[in-house]
Amino acid sequence: MNSTETLLTTSNVNSATFGKVGEFAVDGQIDGQALFLSQLAIPGQGNKNVLYVATEKNTVYAVDAQSISGSSATILWQTKVLPNGETPATSLPCGNISPNGITATPVIDRTRNAIYVEAMSQNSAGNIIHRLHALDLTNGNELFGGPTTITATYPGTGGNSSGGVVTFDPPVQHDRAALLESGNTIYTAWSGLWGDCGSYSAWVIAFDAGTLKQTGAIDLVPNNSGGGMWMGGGGPAADASGNVYVISGNGFRDTPGMNSYGNSFVRLTTSAGLKVGDYFTPFNTLSEDAADADFGSAGPLLLPDLVDASNTTRHLAVGAGKDGNLYVLNRDNLGQFNSSKNNIYQQFQLSSGENHSSPSSSTTPCTFVRKTIRSRLSRFPKRCWRLHRPRRVPMFSAAMERLPASPRMAARKESFGLWTGAPGFCSPTMPATLQRSFTTRTKQPQTGTTSPRSEDISSHRWLRTAESTSALRLPSPSSDCCLKFSEVADRGGGCE
Repeated sequence: MNSTETLLTTSNVNSATFGKVGEFAVDGQIDGQALFLSQLAIPGQGNKNVLYVATEKNTVYAVDAQSISGSSATILWQTKVLPNGETPATSLPCGNISPNGITATPVIDRTRNAIYVEAMSQNSAGNIIHRLHALDLTNGNELFGGPTTITATYPGTGGNSSGGVVTFDPPVQHDRAALLESGNTIYTAWSGLWGDCGSYSAWVIAFDAGTLKQTGAIDLVPNNSGGGMWMGGGGPAADASGNVYVISGNGFRDTPGMNSYGNSFVRLTTSAGLKVGDYFTPFNTLSEDAADADFGSAGPLLLPDLVDASNTTRHLAVGAGKDGNLYVLNRDNLGQFNSSKNNIYQQFQLSSGENHSSPSSSTTPCTFVRKTIRSRLSRFPKRCWRLHRPRRVPMFSAAMERLPASPRMAARKESFGLWTGAPGFCSPTMPATLQRSFTTRTKQPQTGTTSPRSEDISSHRWLRTAESTSALRLPSPSSDCCLKFSEVADRGGGCE
């Protein structure tokens, strides 16, 4: 939830005052989320509300958000994070993105005046390189002596291993999950490419936010391969103690409970390098592996501390994957692996289909839409109220079959909004329909529906709502992309 967003209400989020105000062209596809900073001091230009977007052609844009109108916008700066002689990656063994440049959502550190991005490229010999960049928020210049070329090793006999050491293999590794900054450290979580080619591994690699030097690396499937942390483009989560949480996909030839953490919700400790502190693997993980119904298709959510009816404080987390289940976990004891049952706090079936959407939470009882295109947005049903009492915390998770869109909430207690779109892996010639839906708080939590206003989008569009900065990818018949924006009529409501 965006706790500082207080402008949006059901009275101003309507068809008369909330809608498209403009769009502008960028040089390539955008797969990460757009990021927004308010009142950033730009030398010589004053304070600006700035939107940051990064493309698969390895270009990062800083845009004056207030200037967007019609089909134009003021570009404050744009930077190509490519060394001389290199291009975005195209010589990949599989995948559904071409060219492949910046896929993961960047992360911003305002105190360091930096935006961090991970970029994939290839040199003239066709070699694939991954780099971590830190760019100045005001001008796009490289910071901290960067970029840093990403490499890693870890003890193991699986994946790309030799002599008992697994080595990071750039051509088959993909940073799909969003970057995380926690405790002055930048965390990257890795998957493979679409198509599962090669012996990729479940890497989590950490870097010092001030120097870009690597501070830790772990392979969660060191003696086999796979286990990619796709997480629907969502990112790792961190708690107040600095522990980092990820959800991995199915590991190939995985042996659950034996130093292999494919298809698992994993807590990593960070005080002495990256180490597995605890984990949960579903009891039926082998059958899920065989059905490609793995856990790691959406990101984790850490809930605020909850006090239950017995006055016990609960530290909970939730995650949902392609098996359609939503798992509620005790962060103090995630439950590990048991071949006959799941030893966890709670679980229930969210959908009969796959989930690719990271959940969101709110401290306010409310209702939300449950109908999107081939998708369903759900909240915890009444049978799960023991999670909410005495402080009910509704959770929302979109059981998207292919589009990894997530619900976003503003701080106003009576309302919030959601953009949803057509499934992501469609034919480029297939028209897409965008649905925009809102709902209002009720006194009793319940599942509700609305009749969303829809509009047809036949080209590749990128969207931002004023209460969030979520970008949704829709099919495109061309190689060009554009950004499309919506906000309340007085242009207010944007915040960090």
